[in-house]
Amino acid sequence: METKKTSIVKSVLAVSLAAISSAAGAATSFTWNTADSNYTNTSLGSVTVSSLSAWANTDGSDGTSSALWEQQSGYNNGLQLYSAYDLGVKAKTAASSTNAANEDYSPNHAIDNDGAHEFILFVFNQAVALTEVAIGWPDASSSLDTDMTVVAYTGAADLLATMGTLSSANMTEANGFTDFALSNVGRDQSGSPAWGTPSTFNAGNIESKYWLVGAYNSHLGGSLDSTKDYMKLALVGGKLLDCTDRGNCTPPPGVPEPTTLGLFGLGLVGLRYAKRFRK
Repeated sequence: METKKTSIVKSVLAVSLAAISSAAGAATSFTWNTADSNYTNTSLGSVTVSSLSAWANTDGSDGTSSALWEQQSGYNNGLQLYSAYDLGVKAKTAASSTNAANEDYSPNHAIDNDGAHEFILFVFNQAVALTEVAIGWPDASSSLDTDMTVVAYTGAADLLATMGTLSSANMTEANGFTDFALSNVGRDQSGSPAWGTPSTFNAGNIESKYWLVGAYNSHLGGSLDSTKDYMKLALVGGKLLDCTDRGNCTPPPGVPEPTTLGLFGLGLVGLRYAKRFRK
């Protein structure tokens, strides 16, 4: 038979366990977007976008798996911010310092895989798990395809410094790359800004400081259709993983968390109260 003392002790323990579970914390989410018209929305709480750069494989063999990646920058090349606050990439012609003629016009002034494959490289100040991406163009009325590839790099090298030495063929899992192929990224745009519904990925919580976001690249994985893809990037979202995501919330042996010590004290108070109640 359960005594009043036992009941009180059970209640105290239940409250303590609930508090311990709550104390584990929740993952901190963040969203980066281009809404400030200058894509300088780089401070996201404790998360910072340290670097943002445009890349395309334009070494003379555009689009092949062996073509080296080259940073796109300089006059009329590289990252392009459009009036709707969406980012595109203008790639150079192969082995040239000037942009390809068709890169000045729609749809090639977007992020695309028509000729060279194009990516935007995000470098964060710490490891994050990207989980969603949204585009601002094209909209649902367009017949253009919008398949995308997102890549996380978890190797030891500084990817910003070494990207130019790599090709798609080098970007393998064995070398620290994990790719996500996203089919028909959302274009059902409404509201202001008129961005498409974000497409989600990364259920396995891969985290990295380095993330590439671009048009679908079949050399990196996936089996999507071969239609050329075009899009302008509006948003990426993600989270800082907590111990629940990583499955390591238990404190090291002999080193109780401050919250656990407080809850232990709460349990002692409950036991004392139970003893007085019995008297």
